[in-house]
Amino acid sequence: LRNLDVGYSFKQDKLKGIFNGALTKVRFYVQALNLFTITDYSGLDPEIEPYYNATGIIEGSNIDRGRGPQPTTFLTGLQIEF
Repeated sequence: LRNLDVGYSFKQDKLKGIFNGALTKVRFYVQALNLFTITDYSGLDPEIEPYYNATGIIEGSNIDRGRGPQPTTFLTGLQIEF
């Protein structure tokens, strides 16, 4: 699961009473990146990138070089429109 985004937008009629109707949109969200991977691959990261030598030429494409897995990232946010 590469990207999961869950959010809630407050209804516009609920926002009319806040700040004398100055807010037109308020949305709260939570996002997760690189949450999990389902695979039979035994290495750390099934997304193998090509290896470039010092001159920029690809050497050994599709070879696992023991790179660590991509980090899981969690984000939260608040979107406000006036």
